[in-house]
Amino acid sequence: MPNFTPGPWKVLTGHNRDNYPYQIIGALSGVIITTWGSICRKATREGQANADLIATAPELFEALTALRSFMWSEGYADQTAEMTKADAALAKAEGK
Repeated sequence: MPNFTPGPWKVLTGHNRDNYPYQIIGALSGVIITTWGSICRKATREGQANADLIATAPELFEALTALRSFMWSEGYADQTAEMTKADAALAKAEGK
């Protein structure tokens, strides 16, 4: 299992004391990461979308891990290029 901060994570928007428009907050750990919306530290649609994707990482990891286990148990995992991509994504998330 990876060593990342457990979810759920959420996005707080609005400038904070460090002047970042987005913060990703862990349920029990406080600030996980702060991010800019652009190089000008302004909120942007793309910045919001990036922050939302980052905040969803724990749930995505959990869902992909569960789907991968199900596919292996049903005998499908070794038959698809998509499972190879899923395995690579999970390995990347685990720092491998």
